[in-house]
Amino acid sequence: MHLYELSTAFRALMDELDECFGEPDAELLARIEAFEISREERVRCTVMAIREKKALAAGIKHERDRINAVLAAAENAAASRERYLLGHLQLQGVEKIDVGIARVFVQTAARPSIRWSGSNIPDGFRREKVELDGDAAYAAWKAGTLPEEFMVQHTTYLSIR
Repeated sequence: MHLYELSTAFRALMDELDECFGEPDAELLARIEAFEISREERVRCTVMAIREKKALAAGIKHERDRINAVLAAAENAAASRERYLLGHLQLQGVEKIDVGIARVFVQTAARPSIRWSGSNIPDGFRREKVELDGDAAYAAWKAGTLPEEFMVQHTTYLSIR
């Protein structure tokens, strides 16, 4: 998909950059830097190439979401039909049936589903997950009270407006 008119040579260089997943070798970097255009034109053309890729990514995400919705609907429909068939066979008292294309069995799982109905799960039956509270760490960092063991790293990013 091309939203902008870029020179064929510059577009070819950007395509090569894409092919190496943004990790160009020294030779490709040298060819990109040697491309004879002004700094402003280089930035302008690169921004156009970035916007094209972002538009392509947005289109792919939209299509992925559409396909995921179709997938979820198909999986839900299959699960609904399985629930119907299970209920039907249970009502009829049928535990197994051979219908040519499949043998169908109504089975009980070997491992039961176990839930706690009380208010406090007893010790020995409780699992607790310990994880970093990023909001508390950030607040401590801002206040200057973050313990030394924490590693703080500022991320550098590009802003295109």
